[in-house]
Amino acid sequence: MDDKDIIRRVKDGDVASYSLIVRKYHIKLIGFLQRMVRNPALAEDISQDIFLNIYKALGTFDENKNVPFEAWLFITAKNAAISEIRKQSHRRTLPIDAIAERPDAAPGALSVLLSRERRLHVKEALCEVPEPHRSALLFQLEGKTIQEIADRQGASSGAVKSRIHRAKAALVRILSKGGLIDHE
Repeated sequence: MDDKDIIRRVKDGDVASYSLIVRKYHIKLIGFLQRMVRNPALAEDISQDIFLNIYKALGTFDENKNVPFEAWLFITAKNAAISEIRKQSHRRTLPIDAIAERPDAAPGALSVLLSRERRLHVKEALCEVPEPHRSALLFQLEGKTIQEIADRQGASSGAVKSRIHRAKAALVRILSKGGLIDHE
């Protein structure tokens, strides 16, 4: 049974059929979210929220349009993960002025804090780089070779080089838009 049939059954009142969707996409969704948030427990929490929210919004999904359910699910997941990453980073962000004005602050405290802030902005910017470009760049930053990345992504080494180049260009564009780097 394909997604369209399952969705029609759920819309017709067969609520139990939704479990078929959950079973079909759960592992794939968890893996996708773990790559984004880098926290298995958080990825599981987000996936539960996504499946609940998708279920509630299923009435608005038109299974007869050319948008596959899987695309809708993963776009929703991506947006939820980005929101969670932003929420997490805002919780950890301290006001710079308050730290700088503390009389007992160590001489290098402000520069350390600014460095952390920059890393958070880069991390947020990375979340905006589209897949598979982001993962290719992250694998390269982890020290993987072009061939290892190609094998992992099921792509040619030329495609991986292109993805890394595009990821870097997108990252520069995003960071320069935010005023974090000068790029002319």
